[in-house]
Amino acid sequence: MRRNPYRYPLFHMKDGETDPANANGYDIVEFGAGDLPYQRYVHAIGSRGSHRGIWEQDTAPGTQPDPPGSLGAAQRSYSALADLLS
Repeated sequence: MRRNPYRYPLFHMKDGETDPANANGYDIVEFGAGDLPYQRYVHAIGSRGSHRGIWEQDTAPGTQPDPPGSLGAAQRSYSALADLLS
């Protein structure tokens, strides 16, 4: 990606918190609330003005599609993503 920074203008971004008990190794959390190193990643790919993050909040299996507080989670995640890519 560093060699072709303009080839990948869109990124599907999720955030996670390390959880060794989870088969994936992490739990999906609001963007900006996890411990994935996005600051380092975005800095490494360069030219932030040409990249757009697409954020999606997954829900845990067996939960409602729209858990209570989801609008607030969306607002906080949007703000964290906008701050990261500005």
